[in-house]
Amino acid sequence: MWAAGSDPFVAPSDPSRDDGDQRVTAIRDGGRCVGIGTDRGWNFAGDWVREIQFAQVADSSAPLSALRAFVDAVFGRATVVRWWQSGQSAARYEKLWERWGAIAISAVHRASEPVPGDDFLYELTRPNLPWRFRTRRGLVVSRPRPSDIAQLIAWSQDANIVGPMGYSTPPTESQMGRLLLPPLGAPPPRRELTFHVIRQHDRPIGLFVEYPWDYANDTIRELDIALPGLAAPGTTLIVDTFAAMIDNCFRRGATRVITNSRAGNSGEGFPRLYSLLGDRPDVTDSVNVYGFAPAGRRFYATSSATFYASRAGARYRGCQAAIRDRTA
Repeated sequence: MWAAGSDPFVAPSDPSRDDGDQRVTAIRDGGRCVGIGTDRGWNFAGDWVREIQFAQVADSSAPLSALRAFVDAVFGRATVVRWWQSGQSAARYEKLWERWGAIAISAVHRASEPVPGDDFLYELTRPNLPWRFRTRRGLVVSRPRPSDIAQLIAWSQDANIVGPMGYSTPPTESQMGRLLLPPLGAPPPRRELTFHVIRQHDRPIGLFVEYPWDYANDTIRELDIALPGLAAPGTTLIVDTFAAMIDNCFRRGATRVITNSRAGNSGEGFPRLYSLLGDRPDVTDSVNVYGFAPAGRRFYATSSATFYASRAGARYRGCQAAIRDRTA
């Protein structure tokens, strides 16, 4: 039904930018033009990261389908597509972008506008990384939506939640906001934290944080989880949520996943709980050799082999086969 124009044309470049490759595409429905989209290189001419804008120019029964047709057309010459959206518009469409696989990666506060507010930068990649997934018990895990930021900032003031991330004191609201949606051009954080929100019936009930163990893009990943929105989550729910997160890490290329917990009154942590995830080796002593282990915490590690052979990981063995086929 929807198709990009058969003869997209190159428009004059914007004098304020030096990429020089702005491209205009007409989106047609049955031969009638219903939308115009533009894309240009994010950093330079021919950049595979494209910034897009889209305008509906005629009434359409499915304007979002026209937008999707344009995005698909841009992916014919791109691997990453980005677009800006006002806060009010983002609140309206954030669930749709999430279903597409797009995530908000940056925010800019427009104090001088007639209506002050935040603009959000969204990013969609091909192939699309599985940032949104569902646990076996029906919880949905995804990257933060703009509407989640206030709740995440509030949770970050609890030292029990941010302590495992390496913070001796909770970050300020400003620091946490910049960590979740850093301004463009901001220096990278001391650790490349990736935040995910855990939802129950679309309500945020917790978060988990993933980060590289040593360096950027390290295939050894560490996970921390917190469920402050549930009074008594129970061991089964915690194990199920951890299993979904670990499987997601392996599907995105991790070779090993490290988790940790409080040492507890016994000082031994909770080895029986983590054995359900294949985390049989307690690697705390090895971590301590490098000075990475905070006092009062025990560390456990699992590989894809031990995880998918575990009681909780066995439910994801189909994913293990897909990983094996992809890397063969």
